Amino acid sequence: MKPHKFFRKEIKEPDEFFTITGRVISFIKKEQKIVSWIGTILVALLALSIFWPRYQASKAEDAAIAFYYTAKLFDAEIVEKKEETTPVTEEKTPHPETFSSAKEKYTSIL
Repeated sequence: MKPHKFFRKEIKEPDEFFTITGRVISFIKKEQKIVSWIGTILVALLALSIFWPRYQASKAEDAAIAFYYTAKLFDAEIVEKKEETTPVTEEKTPHPETFSSAKEKYTSIL
């Protein structure tokens, strides 16, 4: 025995898809201002969720570079300038930058 196929004419109740879709469309037409605000907020949140991690990563990279150069300056030698020139027997330059005082070194780090 074949199963009976229902046609739209035979079904007395409205189709569930059409009723839900109709309700949604009528709500959107009725509350258009609220729906547009909600849509705008959702788009803004989506954009923020995409671009915020990238922004944070770039700030972290900038901080790492600044820390690298600061640590390099912090490790630099403090060499007192003398009036007399003394012959250097051993070339010893672990860091390319030298400072004449601790205050000069401190201010250059900042």
